Amino acid sequence: MIEQILRRKNLLQAMYKVQKNHGSAGVDDMPVTKLSELLAIDKEELTEKVRSGKYLP
Repeated sequence: MIEQILRRKNLLQAMYKVQKNHGSAGVDDMPVTKLSELLAIDKEELTEKVRSGKYLP
């Protein structure tokens, strides 16, 4: 299940939906406007941390 969530298409689709509805920052206080920057720069590192259970917001 986690592999389906972490697929590029699903991550981008979720990001666009959050940006479109002007979602608020999550527990990490990251503004929605920074999501695309995060995925562009750190996607591999981010997804690996999620897979291994080491991701901390």
